[in-house]
Amino acid sequence: MEIFLLLLLVCFTQAAPQKNLQDQVFLFPKRSTSSYVLLKPSQNRGMERFTICLSFYSDLPNPNFGLFSASSHNHNNEILIFRVANGYEVSLCNQAVVFKVSEEKSSRQGGEDLCVAWDSATGIIQLWLNKIPLPRKVVAKGYRIQRDLVILLGQDQDSYGGSLDAAQAFEGELGDVYLWDTVLSADQMRGFQRQGDSTPLLDWLDLSYEIKGEVM
Repeated sequence: MEIFLLLLLVCFTQAAPQKNLQDQVFLFPKRSTSSYVLLKPSQNRGMERFTICLSFYSDLPNPNFGLFSASSHNHNNEILIFRVANGYEVSLCNQAVVFKVSEEKSSRQGGEDLCVAWDSATGIIQLWLNKIPLPRKVVAKGYRIQRDLVILLGQDQDSYGGSLDAAQAFEGELGDVYLWDTVLSADQMRGFQRQGDSTPLLDWLDLSYEIKGEVM
């Protein structure tokens, strides 16, 4: 599976479409190891800080799924945003922190808007859920996110570009995906305006991607 996905990545680098996906979403109709969206950042470089934003809707009764999974040659969880029953687990270079979410902060309709921001200089990681900041954590201080990432939506990679598990796959709708190599301000997070100080490396309005499996 790992070799297969890496070959797909090579093809994707040459042929991935760039498209404005405003007012659209990716629909994952059921959990499957073959269903995911492969993303290609506009630039292939390491990062000492980042902000990732996305929105999703899922009515799975027991949430336990990967939303954003970036693997490197050295770490299967170079960056991982994973929904768990009581909140969100975010991993950097295989080091995980959990942001617990109360019912008041979580959307009653199952739809969530979230942003995750991290700065290597301090190790501070933030998660904003539905425009509300959760208590900050510290993880991977001094680390530099590696280049040559394999980035998948809707899965949790357990190896570089593979070892997917249907029990950790996403089912539902996912969209508004952005990645910056900077930390957005509180006003930008709160406004969910998708405006950073630099051009996004992943831009929902100009996204390079490849759909696999039954994703629509």
